Amino acid sequence: MNCGTPLTSIKGALGLIEMSARDALPASALRLIEIARNNADRLTTIVNDILDLEKISSGKIDFDLDHMSLNEVIDSAVHEMMPFAVTHGTSLQIDLPRRRSM
Repeated sequence: MNCGTPLTSIKGALGLIEMSARDALPASALRLIEIARNNADRLTTIVNDILDLEKISSGKIDFDLDHMSLNEVIDSAVHEMMPFAVTHGTSLQIDLPRRRSM
């Protein structure tokens, strides 16, 4: 039986513990499980980034290059990070130059 990567197994086990024992565990234990799951997600992202960098450096990755609006990318990033900023008592604001025609 293949359970995937070790991080996938850890995340799955934490999810099972959380779901099966939610009513039996104190809030502090549930919070620790949540923290562990979030950190497993962060580690998965880091590992995937490292693997992508390895592919890039070895020339084994294809890029699908396309024109994008930088303003839209910045706007999307700010809106995605806004909940994180709010939970840390700060805010994000976009101040982009007016769009010029090419």
